[in-house]
Amino acid sequence: MHTSKFTILIALLTTALLICGCAQPAASPDIVEEAAKEIVVPTEIPTQEPQPTATETRIESGFFTYIGNVWATVYEDEMTFPVFLPEEMMGGDMENFQLVQYGFFSDYDTANLVLTIRAKVEPGELYRTLEFQLEEGQKISCLPETLSDTPISDVRFMVSNGKVKFPNGMSQAAFSDILPALTDSSYMVVELAEMVQAETPNIITMHASICP
Repeated sequence: MHTSKFTILIALLTTALLICGCAQPAASPDIVEEAAKEIVVPTEIPTQEPQPTATETRIESGFFTYIGNVWATVYEDEMTFPVFLPEEMMGGDMENFQLVQYGFFSDYDTANLVLTIRAKVEPGELYRTLEFQLEEGQKISCLPETLSDTPISDVRFMVSNGKVKFPNGMSQAAFSDILPALTDSSYMVVELAEMVQAETPNIITMHASICP
């Protein structure tokens, strides 16, 4: 009787152990998610063409600066102040700005006898290009480098009855003779026959320069 009960107990324990060994606990959802993250699926990255670099387009203003004997172009994005052109100033003694132009040699068209000067825009520190119609055999009056210890480039000549009074005793030279020696630092003064025009060559009555 005791042997039969012991045999039944052993059978029950063996069955229980077999059942426990076959059943596995279900995986936690967090563990499944972490495992999925570790699975890397290789993907093909498409080749991209390099994109062009954007560049800023700067527009020239038509004005120049002259600092340290070096000419530099002024661009529109640098124009932070108003400019008053001689042809826009009328009345009173404005003819001083209209009839006399000061500047530096820029170019000369020998075929058409047209002189180009970088003329100063008074009373600022800017210059612009203006054209002047010369004559065949044009004479040029030679200015002194200084006048009463003042550099001639700082002297402004007054207009009286439509005429400019230049220093007395200036010698003259043929423009064609001094032309080969002219540079963009050759200072010039031009007296006009009428109010300055920016779009067409201006007719002159007198041309003066520091002769090289």
